[in-house]
Amino acid sequence: MAVRLRLRRVGRKKFPIYKVVAADKRSPRDGRFIESVGQYEPLRNDNVVTFNEERVMYWLKNGAQPSTTVQNLLRSQGLWLKWSLIKKGADESTITEQLEKFSMQRAEREQQAKEKAADKKKEKAAPETEQPAAAESAPEEAPTSEEKQETTDVQEEQQTAPAEGEEQSGEPEEKQSAPEETETDSKTQQDTAQDDQKEEPSNEDSSKKE
Repeated sequence: MAVRLRLRRVGRKKFPIYKVVAADKRSPRDGRFIESVGQYEPLRNDNVVTFNEERVMYWLKNGAQPSTTVQNLLRSQGLWLKWSLIKKGADESTITEQLEKFSMQRAEREQQAKEKAADKKKEKAAPETEQPAAAESAPEEAPTSEEKQETTDVQEEQQTAPAEGEEQSGEPEEKQSAPEETETDSKTQQDTAQDDQKEEPSNEDSSKKE
């Protein structure tokens, strides 16, 4: 019987939890299994992975083949490194030394990942704080409807001002007063003509008397 280490889903809908099981290669994914040797919760913050190390090594020594996903999980926990060192025939001191180096490197990688995540959160939060500030300053700079109405009134007054000034200038008054002067001149000419006619008979009478 060919044994395979693989995942078996047991979580609820939209919240999967996977059991790492040793099962017959011919059985379906969620069918019968021989033994559960670990658990994987991908939706948790730290991607919780737990293994029963002794049983994992037992099945690997007995020829069980892990699936690609399970192999990656074993590699992330350092168990695949331990298994590769055991296959090479390394002694326990070298195995423990290599596992300590691996754990230190993994801690550094996790710290860097946390720092990157914090930086991304800060970058996302910075534009959100700038947008409300711009929104608050925009109404102060934008003219209100009352100010717009005042500017339009001022423009209308400036457009009508030249026409009123022309009506109040001296040239139209002279034009209006000019006809009055002509009327008075015609009246004076008529009066002088009548006076001359009155004086002419008096001269004729004086010539008759002589």
